[in-house]
Amino acid sequence: MTNHPTPDPHLRIPWMMFLDFDSFFAHVEKSLDPDLHDRPVAVCPMKTAHSGVIACCYVAKAGGVKRGMRRDEALALMPNLVFCHARHDIYIQFHHRILKAIERHVPVEKAWSVDEMSIDLKVMKLSKAVQLAEAIKGEFLREFGPIVTASIGIAQTGLLAKIGAEMEKPDGLVVLHPDTMPAQIHRLPLGDIPGIAKGIEARLHRAGVYTTRDLLALQPKHARRIWGSVEGERLSRALHGEHTQRPETVRGMFGHSRVLARSWRGADKAAECVRILCTHAARRLRADEYYATKMSVGARTLQGQRIGWQCDFPPARDDFALQKLAADTF
Repeated sequence: MTNHPTPDPHLRIPWMMFLDFDSFFAHVEKSLDPDLHDRPVAVCPMKTAHSGVIACCYVAKAGGVKRGMRRDEALALMPNLVFCHARHDIYIQFHHRILKAIERHVPVEKAWSVDEMSIDLKVMKLSKAVQLAEAIKGEFLREFGPIVTASIGIAQTGLLAKIGAEMEKPDGLVVLHPDTMPAQIHRLPLGDIPGIAKGIEARLHRAGVYTTRDLLALQPKHARRIWGSVEGERLSRALHGEHTQRPETVRGMFGHSRVLARSWRGADKAAECVRILCTHAARRLRADEYYATKMSVGARTLQGQRIGWQCDFPPARDDFALQKLAADTF
């Protein structure tokens, strides 16, 4: 579904585009197996009954399945639900194919994750920006078929473009036009605004801000006081179409975690889980061209007790080195 603004499609201003792939892990799995095309699919990190859903397709969502559900809870809602074991190497391969497909039309400014990326369109006519978005969607259809789709937002700032990409999923194309803003986003729940987690939402409520309309009425300095940092002011200004500068984020760590099923709560299985997590971490290090020099492993018991270990080592990023360090240290 496409939402094109009626005001001046030939307006020439700086535009940002944001792409957010729809239920990416689940739809990649469906695209690779014709038997799954019309079936409800969920993706879990481990092949155990108590593993959690980390992604599900729109057929499954229509049946009430949600990300974060336990596998048994999801099956109670949809007995015909098909579970796929997460294959992160495959998703990364798709990610690189996606970047190449986009860059046949326009350079990617930044890949925020395996299924989210932003593009700085610079100054151009809005009609040209929309044509680019439609051309990219056509490229995806040719490259991946009809199942793997992206929702696209176009707006003056990256934050607004990201909001637009979430507004008409799946396969949406939404323009947040300055002539029709901020009314276009007045009805969005506060929790749908990127950067407003539960803790920040609670602070906003204490300050008398309950709706997105209330948030948009705040002065930037007031938002800064509520957040307790400059991030509140940046978000406020970005919501009003102002470009803000922020320091480049420097990655300091990769984190992986698992909730262990009952059958995995012995020492041997816990150690096996640590080896699996080391493998995932090593793959991410290699994919992003990093090395690690420190490893921390922590666990929390059912009673809430926390235990943990840490070790330092020369730079490494291969599976065997990290697994041996874990076995020797923990």
